[in-house]
Amino acid sequence: MAGTPQKMQRRTDFAAWTADPSTALAELCEWVEMRGSEGHLMAFTRAKGFAYTTTRDWIDAEPSRCMAYAKARERRADVIAEELVAIADAEPGRTVTGAVDPAAVAHQRLRVETRRWAVSKLAPRRYGDKVEIDAKVHGDPIADLVRRIHAGGSCLPMAPPPKPGNP
Repeated sequence: MAGTPQKMQRRTDFAAWTADPSTALAELCEWVEMRGSEGHLMAFTRAKGFAYTTTRDWIDAEPSRCMAYAKARERRADVIAEELVAIADAEPGRTVTGAVDPAAVAHQRLRVETRRWAVSKLAPRRYGDKVEIDAKVHGDPIADLVRRIHAGGSCLPMAPPPKPGNP
């Protein structure tokens, strides 16, 4: 086995952790779900001493793991959304004179906006910006287009030609 003693130890620890895949996956999903903004995979791998890519490859190797991890990320979005309210409701820091500290307010705003952006990416259906497109068409758009072109002085026929196979 090639590599430094640290890498060999990480491989051994990872192999021991994944020996029972269902328990390992449950631990990973609980970490991701319950830690909110701190519950990202990079923090998990650092805390466990694993390589990020090795852990990511392990998740990707099994479709059921991918689905469970995706579900945990969606649930994590709910925890982060609750953090948003707590941050927004928190009293901002004050200066020595007792006035509201503008830097503390700016920091709170940054924390809220960053989490709001992250939540919109983790669960876009629930927390993303909703764009509705109304594309109702009234009448015959091709006939209307031909009429407008004809009104502009074109020599096009008034009705579009029949489609092949339709008399």
